[in-house]
Amino acid sequence: PKYHQLKQLLYLKWITKFQLKNANKLIAVSEATKKDLVKKLKCNPSKIKVVYEGYDQKLLKSVRGDKLVDTLKQFDLEIGNYFLFVGTIQPRKNLERLIEAYAQVAKATPSLVIVGSKGWLYDDIYKLPKKLDIEEKVRFLGHIDDKDLLDINYSIASFVVPIPPVAIPGFQQQQQVQIQIQTIFGATVVYLSEAEIVPEQKTSLNLIP
Repeated sequence: PKYHQLKQLLYLKWITKFQLKNANKLIAVSEATKKDLVKKLKCNPSKIKVVYEGYDQKLLKSVRGDKLVDTLKQFDLEIGNYFLFVGTIQPRKNLERLIEAYAQVAKATPSLVIVGSKGWLYDDIYKLPKKLDIEEKVRFLGHIDDKDLLDINYSIASFVVPIPPVAIPGFQQQQQVQIQIQTIFGATVVYLSEAEIVPEQKTSLNLIP
C-alpha cells in the first residue's frame, strides 16, 4: 500500500482482474509478466501473447552530430560522464535506495541524472541528495521530450535500475523496458538488487548488493 495511492490499489486489485478475466486476448510485455498472469491471476496461457515494446528506428537514426552536442550542452551534460535513471519520481520507483547506494561511490564516479515528472510523495526523494551531502552530484532534470531523451540515452556511462526489496505490480515491465534499452543503445545496465529479476535479464546482470 505504501507504494500506491488508494485509487491505484483499487484499480489494480479489482478492475484489472475483471478486465483480464473477460478479455478475448491479452498482450504481455515479457515472459515474466505472462507467467505472473497465469500463476497469480489464473489467466488462460493460450490467450496470452508476449509482444515486446517497440521503438521508432527513424528517431534513432537522427541521434548524431550537432543535435547531440546541442542537447547535452542544453542540459549541461558530458558524453559518458553520468548515470541515468528514467521514470516517475515516486516511492515505488525505489529512488531513495538508488540515491543512497550512489552516495557510497559518488565522489569517485560520474554524476547521477534522474529524468522524470513528479508523481506523489516525492518530497523526501528530492531532499535526500542534500541530506547525504551529494547535492552537487545528483541532478533532477524533470520531464524531457523524446527526441532530447534519445540524445541523453546515447551519451550515458550506464543506466541504473533500483530494484525494490519486494515485488511491486508493474515493476517487471519496467525492467523489461530497461533490457530493451540496453539492446538498442548498447549501454550497460546496473541493477541495485537481485530481487525479482525477470528471466530476460539472467544473461547480463551488473549487481550492486
